[in-house]
Amino acid sequence: MTLISPHHAPAYALLQQELALKINAGQWKPGEQLPPERQLAKEQGLSVGTVRKAMEQLVHAGYCYRVQGKGTFVSDYPTDQPIFYRIRSSFSDSDALLIPYNIHRDEVPADDDIASGLRLAEGTPCIRITRCLNGRDENGVFPIGWSASYFPRPLCDALLLTPATDFQKHSLYHLAERDCRLPSVFCDEIIHIRTTLPLEAHKALDAAGNEPCLELRMISYTYGKIPFEFRLSYVLGGSKGLMRKHDFRL
Repeated sequence: MTLISPHHAPAYALLQQELALKINAGQWKPGEQLPPERQLAKEQGLSVGTVRKAMEQLVHAGYCYRVQGKGTFVSDYPTDQPIFYRIRSSFSDSDALLIPYNIHRDEVPADDDIASGLRLAEGTPCIRITRCLNGRDENGVFPIGWSASYFPRPLCDALLLTPATDFQKHSLYHLAERDCRLPSVFCDEIIHIRTTLPLEAHKALDAAGNEPCLELRMISYTYGKIPFEFRLSYVLGGSKGLMRKHDFRL
């Protein structure tokens, strides 16, 4: 696995990664309490403020939850929290469950767009993961779209060893953090309206080629402003929309 250099990551982020890895490894089970902040600070040789910041980030990422006056506990499903977009028809609607299917993993050379986004030389080998996505709500299952994610080699080689079934159970953000030690710190995104689906998405989804859609181009960055994923997604039109929460206090 490729570790993030301490030169690029602040102390709270390194502690956050360490605690998240221990949670993933089962050191603390869902519902169990993490050690108190002062105890962790003493064990790690860090300030209480640094430990508190790491805990806050774990809560924000969905790994843990806080109980006032008691402490921080491991969430029941720490890896399944939505990070960016949610699928809803209105603000008061409930989130639809995302269901990935038709998942493929292969190696491709970076074309000009991918190479530029990931700061690579054109032709650099990349791990490509393509997925179709359905949604499910109280009314049943409905199509959402298709996406292709590109991860540079050798930075993300650990994804080649990720069990295939994990790509259906977990988000790519979670797998990149768990297996490659590359947490998403921020992303840049451009959204376009397209009148037709591109051929590869059209074939994968078995959808009408002239169906309008949103094209989302996204680059995810880890600490040190290092880009590690270029994602190209096509979201079908319909009654459901993309909702994104913004909390400017974080």
